[in-house]
Amino acid sequence: MLRPPARALLRSADSVKSWDWLWQPTYGRFWHDRFYRDRVDPYGCTVNQYDRHKYDRSLDLLDGRQFGSALEIGCSEGVFSEMIAPRCAELLAVDISDQAVERATARLSRLDHVSVARATLPMDMPPGPYDLILCLDVLYYLPKDMLIRFLPRLKAALRPGGVLFTLHYLGDFGQAMRGREVHDLLVAALGLEVEHDQTVPDVGPKGAGYRVTCLVKPPG
Repeated sequence: MLRPPARALLRSADSVKSWDWLWQPTYGRFWHDRFYRDRVDPYGCTVNQYDRHKYDRSLDLLDGRQFGSALEIGCSEGVFSEMIAPRCAELLAVDISDQAVERATARLSRLDHVSVARATLPMDMPPGPYDLILCLDVLYYLPKDMLIRFLPRLKAALRPGGVLFTLHYLGDFGQAMRGREVHDLLVAALGLEVEHDQTVPDVGPKGAGYRVTCLVKPPG
């Protein structure tokens, strides 16, 4: 075990990618690789009522808009990537797991304007700029201090007028942060305009629901 000062020092060393587990000690890269290796669609994204509900709500709130370049953080096996792709001229979908990236690549291979890559964020954050950044059920895996350091990169990667679309389950399954805390932090710290911020109750495990927040970077 690392003592807290050593852990804090290593977390600040963004270039040390071989220590991915330090950034997400419970649900990190190696946990996800095992999780995906043992089964196909381990989160049930293709059949799960919660996931179908959140995907449909996300598409509704994006209101039929078309985007130039888009980044999806935490794409899993590419189920939502496939759904959002027709609304994007270019889409980069990234995930922490090699297994997930392999399956997403296969699912999306017919879409020439979509690319998939393995990335551990925030160290591997693609620079952008993007017209749309999607973060569905992913940011609460980051410890709070790491998320706070990640926020300037998220904001910088958005083109003026660009949209940061976030959605997180509100229940507790041992993740580093609770969904409500993530969204409160995004709204308070990023200085972006709030287009939508709503809680959807009685959905998902234990009916905990989810919160969806759509933020827009001011032009200029």
